[in-house]
Amino acid sequence: MRPVASTAASVTPMRERIGVITVVKESNSVAKRVSRIPLIIAPNGAECASNLMELSTPGFTASRFLDTSIRWPLESEKSMFHSTTILAVRHRDRAVMAGDGQVTFGNTIVKQSARKIRRLYNDRILAGFAGSAADSFALFARFESKLEQYRGNIERSAVELAKDWRTDRVLRRLEAMLIVLDKNTTFLLSGNGDLIEPDDGIVAIGSGGPYAMAAAKALATNTELDARAIAEKAMTIAGEICIYTNASISVEEL
Repeated sequence: MRPVASTAASVTPMRERIGVITVVKESNSVAKRVSRIPLIIAPNGAECASNLMELSTPGFTASRFLDTSIRWPLESEKSMFHSTTILAVRHRDRAVMAGDGQVTFGNTIVKQSARKIRRLYNDRILAGFAGSAADSFALFARFESKLEQYRGNIERSAVELAKDWRTDRVLRRLEAMLIVLDKNTTFLLSGNGDLIEPDDGIVAIGSGGPYAMAAAKALATNTELDARAIAEKAMTIAGEICIYTNASISVEEL
């Protein structure tokens, strides 16, 4: 077979066509060509690529046409830190926040005993995060500065942080959620400008948040348990249901 130009429409006297498979990989929503593999279409219609292993690589797809890319839907690589359950319970004049210790990177557990709850403003306020660790620490620092600015007024500080988070060009790119509480007030904050104060003082965030919150509400209504016991049992239930939540629970109480 004599060489011909590398186009999908080229035909040899033996009725064999030689083309090029353009292999692309999706990166930041832009399809980029990373390699080109010769493609031979035999007389019986069978197609053979010179490197089938590369074609089977996850995240790659191919086109028969020289300059046509077929984009392959990939699992998002943006949200790398997926595991978290944070639960806040205010019950019978006690305020408690509990969090699990699991951190995952993609499909791999990388840490079992992470602490996702911090004490702020002379240990008078608790804050817990769900989302990217680096983004959460940046928000912790910003919220702590707001507390210093407004002398520990948690409501004013939360409002101002929510405004900055929504309008600031850098902050609004941060991927995290926060729960902050003191003995009298609980707030949930998100990057969408949400600032929510729960009616019953019970709120949760993260992948296991709905399970923990449902369990805590049921326990608070139907048992005589105190706030700490409610938080511990609710987190245990969430850990049995959510694969991104483990049994290594840390609890802080005011």
